[in-house]
Amino acid sequence: MDIDFNEIIPDTQDGKKYDPDSSPKAWEDYYRKAYTVEHWSLLDEFDMENPKRYSNEGYSRLRIHLKNNSPKKASGEFWKLFSIGGETDFNFNADKKRSLKSF
Repeated sequence: MDIDFNEIIPDTQDGKKYDPDSSPKAWEDYYRKAYTVEHWSLLDEFDMENPKRYSNEGYSRLRIHLKNNSPKKASGEFWKLFSIGGETDFNFNADKKRSLKSF
C-alpha cells in the first residue's frame, strides 16, 4: 500500500472547504486503499465508486451510501439511507497512522 503518512490533507479542495478526514483527497489517497472488501466484507454493500457530498457546520464531507441492490437494504437490515463517512466511521487522523502502517 503506497500511502504518504506524513502528508497534510488541505481543507480546501476543488474550490470547496472540506473536513480533511472526509474529503476527496482522503477518500482517494487513503480510504480506498486502506478500506477494501477484502479487509471488511460489509463494504460490498456500499457504493464505493460514488461518494456523495454533504455540508455540515460549514464544511463539506463525503459519505458512501448503500448500493441500490444491497441485500441488507432490501431485507430492511439496514435503513435505506444508511451511510458511512470519514469524519465518524473511518475517522482518519494522525492517531491512525500507526494502525494503517501495519497493513
